[in-house]
Amino acid sequence: MIPIAELKQNLELNKSLGSVIETLKAGSAIQVREFQAKRRASDKLFMMLKECFDAISKRGAIKHPLFFYDKELPSCIILVTSDDGFVGELNSAVINAALEERKSQNDEIVVLGERGAGYFEDRSESFIPFPGISEDIKPAELRSIKKHIISRYSNKRIGQVKIVYPESTSVGSWKVAVTQLLPLVPAQLMSDTAQNTSNIDLKDLLIEPSINSVAEGLVNLWLDVVLYNIFWSSKFSEFGARLMHLEGSEQELGRMKQQLSLQYFKHVHALADRTIREILSARIGLGKAS
Repeated sequence: MIPIAELKQNLELNKSLGSVIETLKAGSAIQVREFQAKRRASDKLFMMLKECFDAISKRGAIKHPLFFYDKELPSCIILVTSDDGFVGELNSAVINAALEERKSQNDEIVVLGERGAGYFEDRSESFIPFPGISEDIKPAELRSIKKHIISRYSNKRIGQVKIVYPESTSVGSWKVAVTQLLPLVPAQLMSDTAQNTSNIDLKDLLIEPSINSVAEGLVNLWLDVVLYNIFWSSKFSEFGARLMHLEGSEQELGRMKQQLSLQYFKHVHALADRTIREILSARIGLGKAS
């Protein structure tokens, strides 16, 4: 049986931890609300890009390398992991999903975040590290990863690029998603209906310096928008996962507090009962002696 002094100490510790978790939970809730104000890229922007691809594709075939998959080359798999606390489950899910996507040991692994990099370092596996995504989702972060994959792809180092990340479905709810970044699939870039470019007179459409050059510029802009939305979803998933983890920890501490309180008062009652019995026994003994 746990000594009553230790039970009291555990109750005080439970109370202190509860206060800390309550403070962290409040901070996480504020962080989630503030991040929601940083909205994803609008669907209107995607539609405008699709209309541009529609227009240039109707003027001629796009033969840029970014649209073609070389099966002979290894793939590149990008992992988006978090360096924040209380999101170990999220990082593990992303890492496991990425390893499932890897079909060969020659596939290139790119890891965003120190926590994810630590996983591959511990296993002495080859990978390319990148800093984790900041809460501000800075343009430099988008450019650095985009520059890397386009350079590797254009130089025939890799034949395909996929990104694995946590996709938010609601506050506190997420799932692991896999998106192909390169090669660009024509279905991704074409508008849903042919009416989007019906008002454009293709005869008067000037494309300079060439269809492939314009297509490359549009691909760069497309990747900026797609990567921004992926990073936004990843950060929102992290904040939500941390909030739910703290909520679960708070509930677990509540259950532990109930158990400790029950044990403590049971101990106190047992001690009081024993003391009363000893006092009564002593008085009875004194009465008989007199």
